[in-house]
Amino acid sequence: MRYVDLNSGQFRPRTGHPRFRTILLDMDGPLAAFDHRFWDLVRELGIRSSVQPYPEHQTARYSTDHIPSRSERRHMRSLVDGPGWFTSLEPTAGAVAGVQQLLSAADDAGVFVAVCSKPLVSSPTCLSEKVEWLTTYFPDLVATANFTPDKSLVVADTLLDDAILVEQARAAFWRPVVFPTTWNQLEPYPTFDWPTWSWGDPLSQLHPMLAD
Repeated sequence: MRYVDLNSGQFRPRTGHPRFRTILLDMDGPLAAFDHRFWDLVRELGIRSSVQPYPEHQTARYSTDHIPSRSERRHMRSLVDGPGWFTSLEPTAGAVAGVQQLLSAADDAGVFVAVCSKPLVSSPTCLSEKVEWLTTYFPDLVATANFTPDKSLVVADTLLDDAILVEQARAAFWRPVVFPTTWNQLEPYPTFDWPTWSWGDPLSQLHPMLAD
């Protein structure tokens, strides 16, 4: 098991603990195209933005931070928190085929793959919609999905996530691997220099036991 030494930025063995052959996949970002849906609506509704209204121009963690108007920002936030948001998301490009490839390789290698997602407490329908969405697009991941406010509590080798919290990485057993976006590869985002992995990259870079 390895974990990140936040002082040196290096990964080093964490001794005294068994090895867990598990890969955790975050939902919003790696599996669901959350930011793409947000910016589609911004353009559709004619909402003003401080950046070009496309995911590749987003430089802040929260897309609403790019909406200068307080009322328009509240409106977009209400759409995200409202019913139907999570079921309206499209899968991230490459994720459907990528998950099948990952599951096949992981099964051959004896590695377990599971979803790990934090539901929005501000959205009453978030949890049920996430389950419905997984059932539609990734049915093989439904039964073992983990929904938790603190991902460090889930024991695994690796967490693939676009927004890994430093304090959770400090406490977790898993090795943080960043699903790259425009905003999380910029300073001062605290994890911009962590290892990254995206659909289409060699599986062995995500987990060394996985052969391509």
